[in-house]
Amino acid sequence: MPQSKEVPQNEIANLSSKKAMVVVAHADDAEYGCSGTIAKLCAQNWDVTYVLCTNGSKGSGD
Repeated sequence: MPQSKEVPQNEIANLSSKKAMVVVAHADDAEYGCSGTIAKLCAQNWDVTYVLCTNGSKGSGD
C-alpha cells in the first residue's frame, strides 16, 4: 500500500493551477472526511469540484 506524504504548505501556496477534486462514494462523505480542508481551499479561491460515485438513493434516515 502506498504511503501518504504530506505536501509542505509553501508548495501548496505556489501551485499555478488552484484546482482540487474531491472524490467520494456518498454525498455526505466529503463533509465528514475533509470539510475543513475544502473550506480552506475555497477561502483561498481554489476551484473545488466534487465527484460523487453513487446517486444517494440507498441511504438510511438515521
